[in-house]
Amino acid sequence: MATSILGLRTVVYRVGDLTAAKRFYPGLLGLEPYLDETFYVGYNAGGCELGLDPDPSTPPGPGGTVAYRGVTDVDRAAADAVADPSGNLVGLIHEPHFKLD
Repeated sequence: MATSILGLRTVVYRVGDLTAAKRFYPGLLGLEPYLDETFYVGYNAGGCELGLDPDPSTPPGPGGTVAYRGVTDVDRAAADAVADPSGNLVGLIHEPHFKLD
């Protein structure tokens, strides 16, 4: 059975300086985060999650961004494919509590 892939749901930016990113994104987006933690900051930007991830194990900048496609069954989707033929990661996410605008 084919995986049920939904529309784009989440883009996560790896950030080296979370404080600076938290000053930048509200001005860019025109809104404050709905979630503001030391490990993740999330914005509901036009019905799409824009996240800031300060994880030091992944370098920020180009190549540090993963766009996540919504799926109805993350286990099935992950078994089907988690990288494209060029090795680019295909982010898969199931967010039952995130509501689109």
